[in-house]
Amino acid sequence: MIKEQKFPIISWTLLALFVSMGCGPKAEQAKIESPATQPIHSTDDESAEAGHAQFSWIADDWTQAKEQASKLGVPVLIDMWAIWCHSCLSMKHVVLTDPRLKVYKERFVWLEVDTENKVNVPLLEIFEVVQWPTFLIVDPKDNSVLGLQIGSTTVDEFAQFLTHGEAAYISANDPDSTTSLWLASKVAGDTASIARDYATAVTKYQDALQHIPKEHKSRPGIVVALMLNLTNQKDWSACTDVASRESDNIPRGTSTEFISYLTMGCVEHLSPKNPKRVALLAKAETMLTEVVNDDNFDMAVDDRGTAMMTLREILDAQGKHDDALRVAEKQRILLDRAAAESKTPEEAATYNWPRVEVYIYLNRATELIPDLEKSVASLPDNYDPPYRLAWLYFHIQDYEKSLLFATSTAKLSQGPRHCFVLAFIAKIHKEMGQSDLEMTARKQTIETCESLPEGQKRPRVVDLIETQRKLVSEGPSPL
Repeated sequence: MIKEQKFPIISWTLLALFVSMGCGPKAEQAKIESPATQPIHSTDDESAEAGHAQFSWIADDWTQAKEQASKLGVPVLIDMWAIWCHSCLSMKHVVLTDPRLKVYKERFVWLEVDTENKVNVPLLEIFEVVQWPTFLIVDPKDNSVLGLQIGSTTVDEFAQFLTHGEAAYISANDPDSTTSLWLASKVAGDTASIARDYATAVTKYQDALQHIPKEHKSRPGIVVALMLNLTNQKDWSACTDVASRESDNIPRGTSTEFISYLTMGCVEHLSPKNPKRVALLAKAETMLTEVVNDDNFDMAVDDRGTAMMTLREILDAQGKHDDALRVAEKQRILLDRAAAESKTPEEAATYNWPRVEVYIYLNRATELIPDLEKSVASLPDNYDPPYRLAWLYFHIQDYEKSLLFATSTAKLSQGPRHCFVLAFIAKIHKEMGQSDLEMTARKQTIETCESLPEGQKRPRVVDLIETQRKLVSEGPSPL
């Protein structure tokens, strides 16, 4: 996933966030027990050709989803996504297409929400989203959060997320049901986290970890949630303590990448020679190396590529740039193959941004231009391919072409993304020495951001407004 916030560390770009969720045992009961569910098995003759359509998705209509869920007596599964989010696209084209999830089709109402679309503002004012993708399981009768999943998952992890959300729904609506204490605490933590009550979320996730066995499949997801909320509180010391205590118990996979990423964000605030920093970076390197070198780990290509990207950052942070370059080349080959084998232009676009990033890292950016041009041509109404091409041209200092594609993007983009496109155009004008056009674009950015409804004024949008105001007040600066 991709996250809205960034950590002040090395040269982070937009990374996917990964949280691992699992299945709960029958130990320690309080109020509801997870319902029995059909096992998740795949068969050779099943195909994901039906894709995202294997569920009856309602698009951008919260009212309809609530009404339908209330009528059927089931919770709502909300997929908060965005066109620019490669992790969102990976979930859509890989995980959510998997026939093993078909057993959940009638047990939820499925709602997909484009967070850039203004029609979704009323829902975004209820559930603030700052990381992508964000999946919510919600009780339609009172909008209570029954489950929160941030970032990409494996198929099995997503199945457990659904199972536990369904269990929480039964608990909320059946006074005779029972549940494990860890799940009750986790749901309370999820509720606090989506409300940005990070202190309460930390307390509840800590409670959940006290009640859940160390070998439990859901433990990694709770660890990730705890570290994420500690990071949001900027409690770097507590975050590194959790990483030191829990990382040895984390199964290798998607959760490994996310925990390694959060660990890097926390240890950045320690001195370079701090023993804890050195030890945690070395541990993260070992964990991620195991992941990227073992093709048997159940991870989508996009997730594996992000794990490689994070490993590169860890290697560079330790001065191992040659090793990082070797990982980058392996990542490039992986992503190129996935893009070439994609069945549709939309699926291939999943890999546009990760490919741009790694090609630039390898100083081979120009080699990717033909593929990006093909993506732009095949998706004429999609603002993301031209944005990626504009960013690549900016990096190789072809500012005229960068401006051309950024302008094309601005004609297609909407919502908060449109603000960032305008700010990027201002940056291009600055590099071209066009100070008047730069200031005009910055003022337009401010005006556009300020006009957004409250549900779309995310923390980064607020930060962008402040940054642009400062740059306008300072006036043009010489190159």
